[in-house]
Amino acid sequence: DYGDVGTPWEDGTRMIGEAVGRLDEAEAMIADVEAQLTAARSGNPGFEGAEATVSYVLDEANIGAYGPEDTRSRLLTDLGMVIPPEIVELAGDQFYSQFSKEQIGLIDRDLIVWITADPGIEERIRQDPLHGQLRAAAEGREVFLTQMEGGAASFSSVVSLPYLLDTLVPRMAVFFLMIRRPP
Repeated sequence: DYGDVGTPWEDGTRMIGEAVGRLDEAEAMIADVEAQLTAARSGNPGFEGAEATVSYVLDEANIGAYGPEDTRSRLLTDLGMVIPPEIVELAGDQFYSQFSKEQIGLIDRDLIVWITADPGIEERIRQDPLHGQLRAAAEGREVFLTQMEGGAASFSSVVSLPYLLDTLVPRMAVFFLMIRRPP
């Protein structure tokens, strides 16, 4: 029913629970994580409606951002943020979009979350002259995920999401206190 990397964590958890004969436990775990997501969303009203991207460097000439059906972006939308329409359109029926670095402005939104599993990639991003043109970069509205956080976001499970809510949400909340006022 879903495209590549698009199975919602809730459905994946249910499938696993059913496969191992522990659907009741799976449902309890889902309810717990949903409660944590709800608490994080209600505790951070500045997230509501903010445009954000989960972005990555593909190679020396290309970057990209994950579409709304990807598990990494879904965390942001579960917290009330929106994926920019341009990224949604570029992703089409894929879970990601990719474009030349000259189009880096496509990701310049209220918040940029960078997937940077390779230890050297953050420095490469920061040193790139085109990156320096981003308003979000100039204003410090970027989060560079650690290798552990990047893996947790990529897997998006009942085990990894609570970890991200503990580590990532407070870092994102700081930016929204600076740029957005609660409704």
